[in-house]
Amino acid sequence: MVTTRRPMDAWFQMGAISIATFLCMSMWFSASAVGQQLQSAWGISSGQVAWLTMAVQIGFVAGTLISAALNLPDRMRAERLLALSALAGAAANLLIPVLAGGEAGENRYSAVLALRFV
Repeated sequence: MVTTRRPMDAWFQMGAISIATFLCMSMWFSASAVGQQLQSAWGISSGQVAWLTMAVQIGFVAGTLISAALNLPDRMRAERLLALSALAGAAANLLIPVLAGGEAGENRYSAVLALRFV
């Protein structure tokens, strides 16, 4: 039996994919949006603020390479891979405020940098 999709279903799916992609990509720019506040609150340099953004980009490339090496796009559905990746990124970003309240300056920055990489 052949099923046909209604045009609205395709538009809904395209919209959902677009919104999900936008929300996933917004993690790249979250450090840039609060960079000056982080610099004054944590006492870090402008170079360290830039590394908070670059860590996401490096992590994105590393994740892509790992995904390709493990052949994940062929092993699982694209929707599931996107959802799991987004959840991992969201969980890592959720841990950042927990660490931001700590007192240990350089250890806190290193942990936040590692979470941004994830």
